[in-house]
Amino acid sequence: MYKMQLQLVFGFILAIDATSAMSNSANLAILADNSLLENHPSAIGQNAKSNSKPKVKTPVKQPDKNTKPGAGSKVSTTSTPPDSNTRPGGGLDPSKSCKSTNKILALLVPRQNPVFTTSAHPTFWFYIPYAAEDIKKGEFVLLTQDEKTLIYKTSFQLPKTPGIVNISLPTSPNYALQTEQSYRWYLRIYCQNNTNNLSDLTANGGLKRVATTAETERLINAATPDIWYDSLTRLGNLLLASPSDQKLRSDWNKLLESIGEKELSQEPLAGPVVIP
Repeated sequence: MYKMQLQLVFGFILAIDATSAMSNSANLAILADNSLLENHPSAIGQNAKSNSKPKVKTPVKQPDKNTKPGAGSKVSTTSTPPDSNTRPGGGLDPSKSCKSTNKILALLVPRQNPVFTTSAHPTFWFYIPYAAEDIKKGEFVLLTQDEKTLIYKTSFQLPKTPGIVNISLPTSPNYALQTEQSYRWYLRIYCQNNTNNLSDLTANGGLKRVATTAETERLINAATPDIWYDSLTRLGNLLLASPSDQKLRSDWNKLLESIGEKELSQEPLAGPVVIP
């Protein structure tokens, strides 16, 4: 009896061991399968995709733009000045203060800038349709292009004969124009009936000084409009000395026609204004 009980106990233990072994084997198999699954390339990719955060592309920071001149920045000085107002504008209605006329003041200069000179002390030409007794005074003003610096200012009287007149910048070094610099000049006319300090007629022109070269000399002598102030002054002075020279007259006409002032080419040259 005792022997049978002992055999039953041993058999029960063996059965438990076998069940445990089978369970362990199953667990090991599951673990092995999971390990294989996790280490498989496709599984790694899927796991990484599901577990990792989405990548955000960091934008490349662009260099800041220089909105103000500073160290290392280059400020352009070659910008084109605005067009000139070569016909009167501003001030009072000239019909109220000035003598009635069917002609109008005009600066002999192209409207479109830049307009060039090689001279440090250029001459400026303009047409005034009034006699000396009709004008209280004229005023000439030369400024830097930004109009912040006054270069020259003077009042003047007109010659006795109406027509095309001129004014030259004084030859003093104080008034010399700088090479590669642009300037703005104003002509203001105050008629005899003017009762205030406002000009009755106002116009303005521009100019830029450039260096003298063999090419600029050629253009001036050929009476081209390229170096405007010098070509006009050369022809004007020659015509004042030789008014009957037909070649000079033809060149003068062509030059004024190039700026749309053909009708003024027939007006007399009255010479320089009178500075008190």
